[in-house]
Amino acid sequence: MPFYFAIYGYEITKRIELSNFTLFPVTEKFQEAKNLAQDRNEFHLTAVGEIKNEPNPEDLFDLAGALTFCQQQWVVVSNSYEFPENNEFTHAIEKFSPIYKTTNKRPTQGAIIIEDAFDPEARKNYLELCISRLRDKAFENNTNFRKAFFRNVEIWRMQVQYIDVTYYYDFSSLEILARTFTQNYESPVAAIATNFLNNHGFAIKQDNVHARHLGIQTYVHLRNSLFHNGNFEKSFQENGSTVTLKLNDYASYLSRLMPDVLLRVIGYDDGHINWNRWIDCQSFKG
Repeated sequence: MPFYFAIYGYEITKRIELSNFTLFPVTEKFQEAKNLAQDRNEFHLTAVGEIKNEPNPEDLFDLAGALTFCQQQWVVVSNSYEFPENNEFTHAIEKFSPIYKTTNKRPTQGAIIIEDAFDPEARKNYLELCISRLRDKAFENNTNFRKAFFRNVEIWRMQVQYIDVTYYYDFSSLEILARTFTQNYESPVAAIATNFLNNHGFAIKQDNVHARHLGIQTYVHLRNSLFHNGNFEKSFQENGSTVTLKLNDYASYLSRLMPDVLLRVIGYDDGHINWNRWIDCQSFKG
């Protein structure tokens, strides 16, 4: 008998075949799917998944993480349930509640993979690659991708996004990836992170006094001030003047950068992504 599970809050209008799952959209209408998925107050049923083999909670956990990461908004995947063999996914849709009840809000900074209405293959290819990387132990040993990835996912599952906590997740993700990439666990993080980001296609300097959001040292200053002193700003002397960096001015750059860094680590590029979007907020190429 087939096993089905519900997906709440993920934008999908086309059926997706994955190695372990088939995902069926609740609606094939683009605007309706978009409105249901992006609701910031409620989790709407947007898809039903069929399990091709025996149910595996770890597979569903990774799928939920991959969907949440794609949406950059909390996506819920339910437990799996067995249905009679003559039940198709349309009947399964009727069995699941249309709303996943919770008091949590659903903040978002916008999906990072283009909608299937504009490219039917982009999200499918992303899911296949992301899930395979999450299950690849050799890849994890070489990159520590999984550890960094789920820090980003947990940001979107938080009931309240406290900036000091989200900044910790973002910065620690960067440091984990950078130190693993360079195999340097001793040197100061600014030089290591700069090397790592440059190697993954991001034009950023260790220190940039003219555009401080493009200098890793800015984020290190704020990390040190926040983590060691509990302060949300950092002041220091530079060329005879006092410079004050405020966490609220720079945290959003790092939060937009890290998802794309993770995509670079797994080697995903569908040709639509504007890799400067962490700076200019233009998600996709025109």
